[in-house]
Amino acid sequence: MLLGRADLSFVLRFPTYGESSGILPRAAMGGGEVITVDIGAYPEFQSPAVHHVSVGRRTVDELTAGILQAYARRSPMSERAHRRAAESARAAALSPQALYQQLKQLLDDSWVAPT
Repeated sequence: MLLGRADLSFVLRFPTYGESSGILPRAAMGGGEVITVDIGAYPEFQSPAVHHVSVGRRTVDELTAGILQAYARRSPMSERAHRRAAESARAAALSPQALYQQLKQLLDDSWVAPT
């Protein structure tokens, strides 16, 4: 519930065995922005709402810049609702149901012997 209301969320730890899985996607799908460290990123979840910072000497500078940029880009609730709907549509397009026909065709094609 709180992730869906946050304007800016941070996921700053490495995801391990599902402990934090879902936090990053839920935060992004709530319509807010997310800042995560490059080692905490989920390669299977792509979103324009997720901004990556490097772990190392520039982490603090990159986090500070990310916070200031998110503040400068803040938008009215109507825009946030639009981003939330866009994230939902992006997730639905990648669901097993949406991908079934493509996956079925791929499997069918793989059984066809080359000529």
